Amino acid sequence: MQKPVCALFGKEHPATIVSFVVNEVVFDDFSARPFRSLTASSEARVLFIGKVQVSLGNMIGETAEVAVDSDASLRELQALVCKLFRQRFPATKATLIVGDDVYDEFIQVPFRGCFGCVEATVTFGPTDDPYFYDLRDRRSGKKAPSDTSPEPLRLG
Repeated sequence: MQKPVCALFGKEHPATIVSFVVNEVVFDDFSARPFRSLTASSEARVLFIGKVQVSLGNMIGETAEVAVDSDASLRELQALVCKLFRQRFPATKATLIVGDDVYDEFIQVPFRGCFGCVEATVTFGPTDDPYFYDLRDRRSGKKAPSDTSPEPLRLG
């Protein structure tokens, strides 16, 4: 559905990602079926996101190509890049080198302002940011111990 929607709105495909917003829910997965729950009076909005075709290479000569949102932060790219190069995520953190710029902070946006095809080098190291561990714990319902909660009494 991506290609016909891009053509309908005069957007370049595959340089543009199409997402639909139906009943305030964003459907951006290619396998999603956003129109399944529509009624006759429902409304859908279309979002267009520019993509950058990135050729990633690591220090041992492996390469991978991937299309990414040009506004994606390094944090948003971590899981994808680690998976592409079979690295343990979230224990491993990817650092990207695009041109002469090094992107090693999660808040940085390595492909902002990039168009077309871009080459990047990726290096991996142990993560120094607990964000993904905290996110996983929040999703699984685990709670970090509170300083104000009493320690359990163990008799034995």
